[in-house]
Amino acid sequence: MLAYRLLQAQTQPEFQEVPEPHPGPGQVVVRVSGSGLCHTDFTVISRERSYWKNEPPPFTLGHEIAAGSKRWEPE
Repeated sequence: MLAYRLLQAQTQPEFQEVPEPHPGPGQVVVRVSGSGLCHTDFTVISRERSYWKNEPPPFTLGHEIAAGSKRWEPE
């Protein structure tokens, strides 16, 4: 699956193949048909946010999505 990721601090994000997620109980996996970056993503890229303290890169960017359900796991 293709993801737009910030792999390390002070670099440009890039597309990277990542493993497809598998749903746990009560979870769903969606097929994303489009995604956009918002201001939050740009603050992560520019290091304006404190995400770096708790979670080091890589970060998958883009949380403004258009999607449909692909697979789900009943509870």
